Formats: sequence, structure tokens, C-alpha cells
Amino acid sequence: MTYKEIINRFRTITENHLMLEDFGYGDLSDLKYVSQLGNDEKRVSYPYLYLLPSSSTRNGPVMEYSFNMIVMDMARPEDGPDTDQYDNYITIQSQSQQYIDDVLAQLYYFYKDQPEVELTGITYTPFKEKYQDVVCGMTATITIAVPTPLNECIAPFNNWVLAEDLGIDLGLSPYNSNNAGTRAVCGRYEIPEAPALYKIELDVDFRVLYDLAEPTAPSPYNIPKLVILQDADFPRLIRELPFDGTTRDPQKVKTTFVIELKDVAPDNNELSFGWGYTTANAYESSSPQVFPVENTDSIEVLGGNVSIYKLG
Repeated sequence: MTYKEIINRFRTITENHLMLEDFGYGDLSDLKYVSQLGNDEKRVSYPYLYLLPSSSTRNGPVMEYSFNMIVMDMARPEDGPDTDQYDNYITIQSQSQQYIDDVLAQLYYFYKDQPEVELTGITYTPFKEKYQDVVCGMTATITIAVPTPLNECIAPFNNWVLAEDLGIDLGLSPYNSNNAGTRAVCGRYEIPEAPALYKIELDVDFRVLYDLAEPTAPSPYNIPKLVILQDADFPRLIRELPFDGTTRDPQKVKTTFVIELKDVAPDNNELSFGWGYTTANAYESSSPQVFPVENTDSIEVLGGNVSIYKLG
């Protein structure tokens, strides 16, 4: 049972009670009185049950919801020399306590599902207040315990399972464009045949040892990039992550993204991570051109990690 369903249960009991006329919920500042309301507003009818939320507590698999339940009515002192001026207040307070007990009895005995109304430790506090209306009545503390175990299986989260931690092989540096192994940032990941969602987390620290950018060609395809490819023979560009090819300071390339992948026979579909440039037709063709950075020993890998997660 949800918190909202508990509030609606109080509302239903109030509506079915033959004496209680109105129901309200909220902070004390939200409490409405008859004289506050204009002609176009819904007037509050007395006796009035108002539910004031309090702190809730989780005790293991049980949620305990606490409320201050206020029952009030218009209060007017009796007139005449022989009448008790407090009698009306006391009568309303007594009636309010009975209405509170009626609600408790309905909550406890009528409903037979999960919530458990705690009938011990309830405090009753009589009151008389002068707001826009002079009202009096009774306030009771209510606690309702609802079995609400935590359940990871129904939580709205993707359940990612580590498929492979590729790490960073520092033995691959310094970079050498003449060998595919030393162009790589890390090892490759073999994609299974069945389509599946993957989350890729890439975090690489490196340093450029001399200029890689083409100063005479401002084209974005001449900016060095860390490229992620599917299928080394007829590559599909998954991501390209530009970096500065002129600075000598340590740099970081970091990204996390989700993508659906599958092996497409007869190609050898692996994910590869390497340094390079992409050309214009990488955006115009299913077979993008990715050229290696030509300068030998131009990139030094300092560390990092590449992890592949599969949606479980």
C-alpha cells in the first residue's frame, strides 16, 4: 500500500462517517476556515477532520507513517447567567475524541489488508483556537505500519553486469602507427551474436609528445581523436572523442554511453579502441575511414580503464 492510498483511506472513512462533514490534508498553513473563504470558494463544513503529516520511519521491511489527526468544530460559549460558558467547548472536544475513535476502529477492524494501525501510544490533545473561526476539538497522533520491504528487482534501474574489464595496457605505449597493437588504447572486446544493450565506460589518461594537429587544415577531420570502432575490417564508427594534439600537458578522455550491439556474420565484430583521425566519409558511409596518427612515439598512455557492461 502506498502513502497516497493511506491518505485516501482516511478520506473515504471521513466521507462515510455520518457526523464528520469535511476532510483536509496538508500543513497547518493549508488549513481553511469558513470565514476565510469567499463566495466562489468551497466552504469548509464542520465537524472537520484534518490530517497533518508527521515524520515517517523505516524499520527494516516496515514503513511507519505518522500523522496528527485533528477533528474540530465551530465553538461558541453558551449564553445566559446559569449556563457553563465552557460547556460547549468541552462537549465538542468530547465528541471529537469519539469521532477519532470511530476512525481508528474503522482503520483497524474494517480493513483486513497489510496496514497495521498501532493502537498503543496514541496521545489525545484537546484544543481551542481562535483563527478566523473559533474552533475546538481534539488532536490524536496516529501511526500506521505498512510492510514495505526494499526490492531491488522492481526498482527502476538498469541492471548492468560487467562483461569485461579491458583496463589499459601501458605496454602499448609509446604509440607506434606502424603496428595495430600499438595504435590501440586497450584490448578488444568480442561482441556476441545476440543483440544486447551495452554500457561502455572509458577513462584514459595520456600525454601528447609533439604536435598532431594539422595547422594548415582547419577541417574537423584533421583533429586527433580516440575512436571506438565495431569490426576492424569494415569498421563502423561508434564514437570519436577529440583531444588536443598541441598541448604537452596530461589529458583525459572520458565518456560513458549505452549502445545496442551484435555480431554480424561473417565479419569479426569486435570493439576496438585506438588513436586516429576520421575522414569526411565517416559521416557519409557505413564504412568510415579512420586513419592512424602517423607520428611514431607521439602518444604516451599514462593510465586509465575501459569497462564493458552488459544489460542483465
